Amino acid sequence: MIENAEEFPLITVITPSYNSGVYIFDAIDSVIHQTYPNIEYIITDDGSSEFPETEIKNIFTSPLKSKNITTWKIICNSTNQGTVKNLNGAIRKSSGKYLFFLAADDVFYNQNVLNDWMVTIIRTNAEIITSYREKYDEKLTNSLGILPNMNDVTKIKTYSSDKLYEDFFRKNIRIQGGGCLAYSRECLIRYNLFNEAYVLSEDIPAVLLLLRNNVKLYFWDGISIKYREGGVSSNFQTSIPLIKDLITRFRYELTQSKFQHIETKIKIYLCYASLCFNLFYVQILKTVKQCKSDNHNIFLSIILSCCMGCFEIYERIYKYSKNFYLFIFPIIFH
Repeated sequence: MIENAEEFPLITVITPSYNSGVYIFDAIDSVIHQTYPNIEYIITDDGSSEFPETEIKNIFTSPLKSKNITTWKIICNSTNQGTVKNLNGAIRKSSGKYLFFLAADDVFYNQNVLNDWMVTIIRTNAEIITSYREKYDEKLTNSLGILPNMNDVTKIKTYSSDKLYEDFFRKNIRIQGGGCLAYSRECLIRYNLFNEAYVLSEDIPAVLLLLRNNVKLYFWDGISIKYREGGVSSNFQTSIPLIKDLITRFRYELTQSKFQHIETKIKIYLCYASLCFNLFYVQILKTVKQCKSDNHNIFLSIILSCCMGCFEIYERIYKYSKNFYLFIFPIIFH
């Protein structure tokens, strides 16, 4: 625990909201009951059809409000901008030395999360730090497991930034994003905040950028959030914006990085191709649902089958000839 009052720098917690319903009050409750005593709390709504702004204001203007919230802001976008632009707008209006993020449908794991997390941040002088998260069902009653696993934690703690970066693309490690990540404000400003080439994915692109620039990723040995199953990131296979964000990530990293292992680049091309096919698959399915003609449905199903068949062929080529695979993918997906 932090015991000296002078050691409590102002921190900012940002909760992005979009049609979050009543879940946002659970998120707010978990923030205002934190034991850390110097919190700026920003709630930024991204054009929800219904947003309980008045009810939320009443929480912060009540005489009984928690004293740990030293300043607060509510931002309401008139139109939906996407997660990345929404968060950047809130960061520009923030003042905290360190930035924490809590989705409107998640909650902090317990009341000591921010205090205990800050102990590690201050001790290590971390510019970016990740943690555990525990996944729950939609009602936050049944635990579905804790991530990351111990193997991933060991790698985060012991690997250099370069090795961690490459292992991420070789699928040898998973890094938890979202509310599991905290940043120093100075670090995010130095790298121009989150990359607005993405729509929904702010976290992993930021981690990869920092690792590529040799910024050390630290790990706090605590569970930061209860992650509610069913959020937008849980449905990446059917979310066209998320698939497009992933395609952007792989295309961007291929142009920015020099990987030490040829297998890494092969896996990136494989993932990139898979996502392109997946995007085409989802768009075809959407079109099929909109078609009333059986002939149209049959035609589109044939195209879809051909598409997935092509991908199976590429997978077989990958198994037998990595060099050919590496040669052919840049030609097709340049």
